[in-house]
Amino acid sequence: MEASSTARRARLGAAACYREGWMVQQASCEWEIVTAARFVEMRERRSELRGQTLVGADTIRSLQIWMLRCRGDG
Repeated sequence: MEASSTARRARLGAAACYREGWMVQQASCEWEIVTAARFVEMRERRSELRGQTLVGADTIRSLQIWMLRCRGDG
């Protein structure tokens, strides 16, 4: 149950990045999926604190860096 929830949250995180105009590759390892799920949580927290739904570019950039490291490119 938890794994499918994490995967769903990862897809939502990737979709959020796509809406912001960033290219995000599909998760290719478990660590990447967990990272994307953490991104979703950060996005939700940030939205609650600011009372808005926009995703900060610094948060998106952090997600990209984590994904590159997971693939061994960073």
